[in-house]
Amino acid sequence: MLETKYITIAPEDYAKRQEFAGLSGDRNVPVVVKSLFETVMISGRQQIKYRNLEAVRYARKWCSQKMNSCGVYFQKGKWSDCAHFLSHCLHKGGITIKRESEPNECQDNLSVRVTEIVKVLTELSEMYQNIIPISYDEGVWGDPAYLEALHLRPSHAVLIHSTRNVVGQPDKRETLYYAHSYERCGTKGDLEWYQNFGGAFRIYDAK
Repeated sequence: MLETKYITIAPEDYAKRQEFAGLSGDRNVPVVVKSLFETVMISGRQQIKYRNLEAVRYARKWCSQKMNSCGVYFQKGKWSDCAHFLSHCLHKGGITIKRESEPNECQDNLSVRVTEIVKVLTELSEMYQNIIPISYDEGVWGDPAYLEALHLRPSHAVLIHSTRNVVGQPDKRETLYYAHSYERCGTKGDLEWYQNFGGAFRIYDAK
């Protein structure tokens, strides 16, 4: 069954992030975000149809390129390609997050704000059994994750590539990522990432 959900994001959800980034505050009106996905009944429970492998395949193909399948890469200005890239990954997996009230140059009009992606996935996790908010430390292959700069608002988005033991420190593990804005293809994040990560989402496959 094809489902459509509309979520309104209030200006205050962007305010602190805008101030931190030194932006002029283009969020004076609510933003309407539309999510589209198919659902399926599994063991009597409604779940979103999703395939992690398809999301990862997209990430693997485009992570090293300053481009996306829609022909647009946001490098300067008020939009970020980290969120845009993750939106494409989720779209390929089965969850489409579109901006209804403010179109952008992406022909698919996918979300370009980390705040929107986190808000949508959080709300969907309250309705469907196969989406679960988790801590950053719990993230594994295929999990979308996000950074919270100075604990203000979600500010950077990635797809987790893998985790591995830290060389010489067998009791510690580090996480590798797929990401845009700073192209990462199975590489680790900057030091401050490990201090500021906000969380992640486990989306279990449902076919």
